Amino acid sequence: MSNQSPENSGEKWATCSPRDFRGCDVYGNRDAGLVAQGYRENGFDCRSILLGSPRENDLPSITRASRKQLESPAWWSENVDRGVVFYNALKPSYGPILIAAKKAGLPVGLNVDSTGILDFQSGPRDFWARSGMHHSLKGGVPRIMCSLAAVVKSGMQTWRGTHQRLAAHLALADVIGGVTPSAVDRLRQFLRRYGEDAAAQRVHLIPHPIHSRFKLQGTKSFSGKVTFVTVGRWFDRPQKRPDLLIRTIDLLLAADPAFEFRVFGKLVPEMESWHASLEVSARQRVRLHGLAPNAELLEAFQTAHIYLCVSSYESFLIAGAEAMGCGCSLVACDSAALPGPSWFAEDHRGTLSSGPSPEALRDAALMEARAWHGGHRDPAGISAWAVKHMHAGRVAASYRRLLDSEKASRGAES
Repeated sequence: MSNQSPENSGEKWATCSPRDFRGCDVYGNRDAGLVAQGYRENGFDCRSILLGSPRENDLPSITRASRKQLESPAWWSENVDRGVVFYNALKPSYGPILIAAKKAGLPVGLNVDSTGILDFQSGPRDFWARSGMHHSLKGGVPRIMCSLAAVVKSGMQTWRGTHQRLAAHLALADVIGGVTPSAVDRLRQFLRRYGEDAAAQRVHLIPHPIHSRFKLQGTKSFSGKVTFVTVGRWFDRPQKRPDLLIRTIDLLLAADPAFEFRVFGKLVPEMESWHASLEVSARQRVRLHGLAPNAELLEAFQTAHIYLCVSSYESFLIAGAEAMGCGCSLVACDSAALPGPSWFAEDHRGTLSSGPSPEALRDAALMEARAWHGGHRDPAGISAWAVKHMHAGRVAASYRRLLDSEKASRGAES
C-alpha cells in the first residue's frame, strides 16, 4: 500500500451512493463510505459523494450533489479526475449518472450487493432455493406457493425486458464488483444470458469492506469454554430469524454446560421474554446486549470463538466478516441464499449446517466446537484471511488496481 499522503497524491478518486443518505459515521464506516476511507488509508484523496443538500452531521469527507449535477459530465470532470466506485446504484434509473461519469473520462466501478441470483432462467435451482429461504417463516404449502409466484414473476420480468435492461445497466460499468465467489459466477452467467458477454469478463470478486479495527489483537484464548456471538436486526424476522436463534441456543445450552452466548442488535420482545424464562444457570450463560457501541462489539469478537448465523438469507454477512477479522470461525446454513457464509466457512474456517432447522444448526455448532477443542481452528489464520480480503484498504486497492487497468486499456485502444 502507498504511504504517500492524500495532499501529495495528485489523484482525486470518489465513491458515490446516489441516494440522500445520512453522511454521518454510520455511512462513513460501511460500504461506499468505508471504501473511500480505504482509499485515504492508502494515501489517496477520495471523497464520498451523496445525493441531496448538505446535512449538519455530514462528515468532512462527504460531498453532496443534486441529481442534475450527477448527470453532468462537466460536474464529474470538476470534482473527480481518477475514477469512481458506485454503491447503491443497481437500478437502471441510475444509468444517466454512470454514463455522465464515463463521459467525463472516468473509469467506473459498480458494487453489486447481491447473491447474484437475479432471475430464474439463469440458475433455476439456486433461484428456487433462495425463494424458499426468503419465505422460511411460512409453512410448507404457503412457502411453495410463494416460491412458484416468484418464478412466475421472474418469467414476466424477462418477457417485459426487465432483466435485459438490468444486464445493460450493469454493462455500463468498467469494473463490476461481486461480493462473493458465488455471486461472481452467477453475475457472469446472468450477463452472458442477456448478451453482455464482454461485461461478464469485467465481473470481479470485490467483497464488502470491513473496518481496519476488526483484526485479532494478540492471541485468542481457549480454555475449553466456547463462546458464540451473533449480531442481527432481530425485528426483521423473516431474514434474521430470532425464533430460530432462540430454539438453537436452547438446544446448545442443553448440549454443553461450557457454551456461552452473546447476542447483539435491537431485541424483539420474544427474545427478552425467552431470556427471562431461562433457569438462572442458563440465563447467566446468555448475554443479551441489544444495541451496543462499536467498542463493546469489538471486544466481544476478540474474545468469542464462533460467529453463529441463523439468517435465512444474506448477500454477504458483514458482521460475520468482522468477527472473522477478529479470529472467530463461523456456523451457518449451507444455502444458495447465504453465499457469504458458504465462502467464509471454507478451508477450516467454519461449519455449515445441512438445513435451516435448530437441530441442524445445533449439530453444526457442536462440530465446530469440537474442532476448537481438537486444535483444528487457527484464529490467527482466520483473521489474516479476513484482513487480506476484506479490510477497507485492501478492497479500495482492488478497485484502484482494476480501474487503473481499465483506464490503461482505454489508452492503448485509443
